[in-house]
Amino acid sequence: MSHLFARSLFLGSLYYLQCSLIRKFVFKTPLNYRMQKYITLFFSVLLFAACKQASAPPADVVAEPQMVNLLTELHLTDGELYTVTPVADTLYKYGREKYIAVFKKHHISEKQFDDSYKYYTQDPEKIQGIYEKVDKVLKAKLDSITKAGKKPGATQQKPQINAVPQE
Repeated sequence: MSHLFARSLFLGSLYYLQCSLIRKFVFKTPLNYRMQKYITLFFSVLLFAACKQASAPPADVVAEPQMVNLLTELHLTDGELYTVTPVADTLYKYGREKYIAVFKKHHISEKQFDDSYKYYTQDPEKIQGIYEKVDKVLKAKLDSITKAGKKPGATQQKPQINAVPQE
């Protein structure tokens, strides 16, 4: 109950502040009372339209852990496409197939991914948490690759062959 009271008190004070600011800055020249009412009503509707309640997640939203895995693989696919095949027409031709393969691997459709991504981006805290987890996973993969490269014998160099014999 106190939450509703605090919210209504906050919105009421915002309304009062809005009306006083409108009178001070917008109505520098005196307008008739009816015009003041319409402009105040317009800004009030605009204010209340901006105060949107959090909506319930759609039925086909991908769960957060699966979304982290999916985004990780999508970013790895992005990296692969932009480092291996830099030609634009090749990117379009083969890139779409790779993305579809990632979606099939996770058993979701492109539309379901788009809807889920739109849902998560509506809440900045959720999408930031998801991307922090994606960043951790990508850094862990990079660290494991770096550690594997530092092991002795992991990357053996071929002996140098001199083309010109030394005397």
